[in-house]
Amino acid sequence: MKKIIFTLLSVGLFFANADAQYCGNSGASVCDSVVLTLPGFSPSRDSLPPLVNGLDSPTILYFKNYDKVANGAITVSSLRIDTIDNLPSGVCWSSNLSNNTFANQQNGCIKLSGIACAPPGQYKLRIIITLNGALTVDAESQGLKYFLRVKNDGDADIAVDTLQGAFFAYGGGPTGCNTAINEPTSSITTLRVTPNPMNTKTQVNFFSVKSGVMTERMTNMLGSEVYRKQIDVKTGNNVSQINRNDLSPGIYFYSIGDGKTNITKRIVISE
Repeated sequence: MKKIIFTLLSVGLFFANADAQYCGNSGASVCDSVVLTLPGFSPSRDSLPPLVNGLDSPTILYFKNYDKVANGAITVSSLRIDTIDNLPSGVCWSSNLSNNTFANQQNGCIKLSGIACAPPGQYKLRIIITLNGALTVDAESQGLKYFLRVKNDGDADIAVDTLQGAFFAYGGGPTGCNTAINEPTSSITTLRVTPNPMNTKTQVNFFSVKSGVMTERMTNMLGSEVYRKQIDVKTGNNVSQINRNDLSPGIYFYSIGDGKTNITKRIVISE
């Protein structure tokens, strides 16, 4: 049992700083879950229809939480989705529960939103979860993995090859889309947060393609806003400092935008 827990913790620590392509605003309005008989995803991990570059096609993944993991050694009382990484450019995720936390064998759903503008190919998602409020785990270590495909409009479908790694290119580049328009943020690029995890403060560095007043905000895992500030942004490189103040240790989501588009990054506050 101790060996299993150590393995899970090791995997979780390795991926702890992964950036989440999180849409924000998870909740009941995002999608409606369905009752599944078996735990895992529906459609199956290799059967989701491909996303098409340049076309807005919201996609719903249905799932059922597990009863036990680690070969039955650990009973799942709760499972929180922390990160779904390696999504195609332009696509983000949210779930039907505001805290992204699901009880033992609970049914749920994940909505993939946005307009893909990414190299055609298949993307193996990296899903980072927290089990029972304590163990941070790469879901693939427990056999839970999922593949997305992206193609250009008019291209034939190519079957998923589950033996491939994080990305398997079909060849060529994206067509029918404009990266500057179809990214989740059309005005902010190259957003970096350092240090992350933070203790007392962190620095946000980003590039903006336009000047103006923008709003930066932070929400906690329950979706509650804990910080909001309007800042003057110039065209080019910008820097903003975020102070911890009285925020408790945990995972937060920082976003900045102009009211029409925004970009979101995960920030971890350490002890």
